[in-house]
Amino acid sequence: TAFYLELSRQAEARLYSRDAKTWLIRFDEELANVRTILARADSETALDLTVNLTGFWASRGLHREVRDYLTNFLDIVAAKSSSLYVKGLYTLADVAWFQGDFGEAKLHLERALALARKIDDKHVLSRVLGLLARIYQYNYSDYGQARILYEECITLADSVGNQKNKASALNLMA
Repeated sequence: TAFYLELSRQAEARLYSRDAKTWLIRFDEELANVRTILARADSETALDLTVNLTGFWASRGLHREVRDYLTNFLDIVAAKSSSLYVKGLYTLADVAWFQGDFGEAKLHLERALALARKIDDKHVLSRVLGLLARIYQYNYSDYGQARILYEECITLADSVGNQKNKASALNLMA
């Protein structure tokens, strides 16, 4: 379990890099083992592993599977106000949004927003704000609220050095 958790942490950023193909192939080969670990690991470890592999799940079209994992693990870990829990809520919202379940995505993002503010996790908070702004912009046509969220997202992303999130928000605001 520890091996795969560490491997997933290494893969998290690399699944969106030039090395993505190598990492995707590696997890294709390890998918049965990952599923076994997710079935046996404690909920916090399983949530961490699931969140870290978001890029893998998405690239392989396994949205329903990852959504089920996230829902189950988040229900068990719900009493905690940790960065991992907030990342899990964000990831679940992102998957729900991708699947067209905008109401559920917004609900998870609003919970994640409140918790991220409470624990002062600026990294996750900037990501939550960016996706929530997109939902207001594209799914609710509330451009004023979207702009407010994008502006806060940009400020936070800049303060933590997340240029990708900052650029995405600037692009979507234009």
